[in-house]
Amino acid sequence: AFANANRVWEDTRLDNEFSTTGAFPIGIGDRSGNYNTGNIGINFRQALFRYGAFLSLRQARIFKEQAEVSFELARQQLGLQVADAYFRVLEADDAVRTFEAELQAVDTEMSRAQRRFELGVGSIIEVNDTIARHAATRANLLQSRNQLRLARETLRRTVNAPVASVAPL
Repeated sequence: AFANANRVWEDTRLDNEFSTTGAFPIGIGDRSGNYNTGNIGINFRQALFRYGAFLSLRQARIFKEQAEVSFELARQQLGLQVADAYFRVLEADDAVRTFEAELQAVDTEMSRAQRRFELGVGSIIEVNDTIARHAATRANLLQSRNQLRLARETLRRTVNAPVASVAPL
């Protein structure tokens, strides 16, 4: 806070008439009875304590602390979102690999069932059962690949950068 300073200049000219006795008026002047007076004054005013300013400072500190807490909360939420998106990519990638391995196993089993049927050792029910499992596994594989694409896109949007690969755990 800046001090308030007021400068006062006062110039007064007094005209007095001589009295009949010929006495001079009290003061400094000439014989005509006219004299000049002058005043110079400077007033300084400085508040020692402004309660309003103190409250404003306190309020500003509280707002600053609230902003810092909000920022930290947002930072942590972003970290959680990135971690969640990362783990969803890993989970979807694991599901794709699992269904790919299962599809290979079902393909092998389907080949065996057809071979057994051709040799007359197996039944058509076994062949149809393996064909149905193959179709269901292939559908699960396609669904898991779509989930992987969605998970990668979610991660890319969360980090706002392209994600070529994700490090496994």
